[in-house]
Amino acid sequence: MSSYTNQPHPGGYGAPQQNPYAQPTLRPLRPLIGLARAGAWTMMAGQLLDTGWTVAYWQSTMQADLETLTLLDIWAIPVLVLVLVGTVLALVGGCRWLAQARRNAELLPPFQPQRLSSAWVWWSWIVPIVSWWWPRRVVLDVWADPAPATPARRLVNRWWGFWVAGTIVGILTSRQDVADPSMAGRAVLFTIITSACLGVALHAWLQILDRITRDQDQVIGAPPPAATGWPSAG
Repeated sequence: MSSYTNQPHPGGYGAPQQNPYAQPTLRPLRPLIGLARAGAWTMMAGQLLDTGWTVAYWQSTMQADLETLTLLDIWAIPVLVLVLVGTVLALVGGCRWLAQARRNAELLPPFQPQRLSSAWVWWSWIVPIVSWWWPRRVVLDVWADPAPATPARRLVNRWWGFWVAGTIVGILTSRQDVADPSMAGRAVLFTIITSACLGVALHAWLQILDRITRDQDQVIGAPPPAATGWPSAG
């Protein structure tokens, strides 16, 4: 059992620290959650559109449908732009929210220790090698329920496990040429698997956003975030 379970406040967070110098940085997360959600959904929309484009291109190649292939070639750039925009929006929105959540976690009992500096909220996604596990560490440190075998850790592990799996399969997908009949089948399969993994990761990430926002904002005294419409899963 984690050390905060007897705390009288939701989510394991105690009363805000009464420090006149640190208090100004204690802010609700609700104003930031909208952009974080929008970024996640935009990135997923781009991935689904890319999957649909890949399947359509494969089918048109098999049927030698030159008219459709020409149309799909025209749409390739807009699809790529949406994927890139969604990725950037997800990074900016998610990291802005996470940066404030980290600041709050330092000021709210049980004063969860942060193993990484605040700069790594952003850089952990970009720096090679550490980007495979440090974002998960940042989120676990922010949440006030990091003990093994708890719903919080399981949810974070589900999010990160499927995110990493989707990223790896996505890298494999980028090495397949859907226009090459010998690679087209693998390209379609890998793209579908990537979308499935990222869909599960998105589901978990939206729950993480909602739960940490709810827990911290209830202690701070802010209204809870509106429901996302996704069923909750522990």
